[in-house]
Amino acid sequence: MSVEKKPPKLSDGHEDPVFEGKGGLEAEAFVRAIRQNVFRAGRQDADRWIAQFAATCFAGDALRWHASLDDDVQNSWKALQRAMFIQYPAPKRRQQIRRESIAAPVPRKGRIRVQIEDVGAVAFVSRSVGRHGQYFTTNNASNALQVECDPADGSKRIRLLNATTEHDWLGISWDETPSNWGLGSPCWAVVVGVIRNNRKSMISTSSRCEGPTKAVTWDISNDGGLVPMWEREDGEQFPLEATMQVSSSKTGTLVLVFDFNSFSSLQDRPYHRARLVFEPL
Repeated sequence: MSVEKKPPKLSDGHEDPVFEGKGGLEAEAFVRAIRQNVFRAGRQDADRWIAQFAATCFAGDALRWHASLDDDVQNSWKALQRAMFIQYPAPKRRQQIRRESIAAPVPRKGRIRVQIEDVGAVAFVSRSVGRHGQYFTTNNASNALQVECDPADGSKRIRLLNATTEHDWLGISWDETPSNWGLGSPCWAVVVGVIRNNRKSMISTSSRCEGPTKAVTWDISNDGGLVPMWEREDGEQFPLEATMQVSSSKTGTLVLVFDFNSFSSLQDRPYHRARLVFEPL
């Protein structure tokens, strides 16, 4: 006849822990004591068994709280630990210290590098604008537009720091209101500065752009890559590609498009894809 093997004795000369539910510090001490007892018994991988042992150590208000838990929490030590730390959180002072120790995201200042594909040229968005208010590129880093990206700002907008015009944000102005959106659309826009009320940023009344203008959001990848996102009135967002004609000086006006192939196929002169990169100062 087989005899059921008795579980190893946990206390091994040590007093079994008791938890009465007095607060977060007691909860931490209790969890630590259970872990030490279990380790001495060599049962640290027996999740259900540990939970059942811990259940024998609750007393008072903590015993009533434990009895109210769902079975799947009572029968799992991992789940029971999480439930305890939620029910009995850390002291408020320590929580405050922890929050204060987490540094808030620091706004990043930098410039926008333009990497022109197929040509291998590198330029920067210039701090000056053309006669129609659009931004172009420069080879001189000292003339580059300086901007600020704030990771804590949920709007993901880019603030202008040293623009030659009195504008707040980096935005987009469409040549005309897009007739179709997304892939397959040949519509194009230029990069401009806008003020807080999204008024057009043109410094001349002879602007060619007749379409909507506003500050846009910019998705920033881990390597600094920038992708402008245009949000339509219905809330749908469209990523835009950067492109430009390249002069002999390897500079030109930045153009943003939905679909590079659809746009470039209608142009008389060749355009090149470009990649925009945030470069910290």
